[in-house]
Amino acid sequence: MDAYVAVEAMASDRPYRAASDVTEIVAEIQRESGTQFDPAVVAAFVRAVRSAGRDLVVNSAVRAATRPPVAGAR
Repeated sequence: MDAYVAVEAMASDRPYRAASDVTEIVAEIQRESGTQFDPAVVAAFVRAVRSAGRDLVVNSAVRAATRPPVAGAR
């Protein structure tokens, strides 16, 4: 599984559970480093979160609901 798919899944609300918080997501990705995820990708993700902050990872369902409509979209 790609790390970005896992992060997206953990960061999004699901019918059976609420979205995980960034701290939980980082811990899970680090726990699976070397098994499910490439350690270099995990290290880059952790650096990005530390650099960009908690807003780097968002609940896409919430984000999509709060975006303004795209001009010309049907």
